[in-house]
Amino acid sequence: MQENSYSNGSLEHSSEEFRISNFTKNYLSGSAKWAQFIAIVGFIGAAGLLVLGLTATIWTSRLTGMDQTTTNPGAIGMAITYLAMALIQFFMALYLYRFALATRQALATADSAQITKAFKNLKNYFQINGIIMIIALIFIFLAALIGTIAGVSSISG
Repeated sequence: MQENSYSNGSLEHSSEEFRISNFTKNYLSGSAKWAQFIAIVGFIGAAGLLVLGLTATIWTSRLTGMDQTTTNPGAIGMAITYLAMALIQFFMALYLYRFALATRQALATADSAQITKAFKNLKNYFQINGIIMIIALIFIFLAALIGTIAGVSSISG
């Protein structure tokens, strides 16, 4: 069994071999393939968000009758929102793609440093997902709270 110790925030590896069962190798290999597929779709989705955001921003400006010398705050807000969504999507796809590549390399070379790198990227992917989920839950809670307050106030008066 490999012994790992944490010192000064870095992972030190023992001189023992990288050992995992064949079942685990198969599961990791399959996970890496799916992760790579999902990451590629994520990259395409991020590019699509950028194109959609740019197109929507341009059309919003044109439809509101703004000329070249006037800025439309709604269009600027829309552009920033789409850019933020595209960046989040890009980094999620990037971490998942790095996980897939490092996992495949670790399995091919039995390199424990590569599998550590792979799982670090997988942790980052899940960390971003978790943060987004927390933010979404906060917005859902606030929307429900505001809706309840508005409903109660409209009934009472």
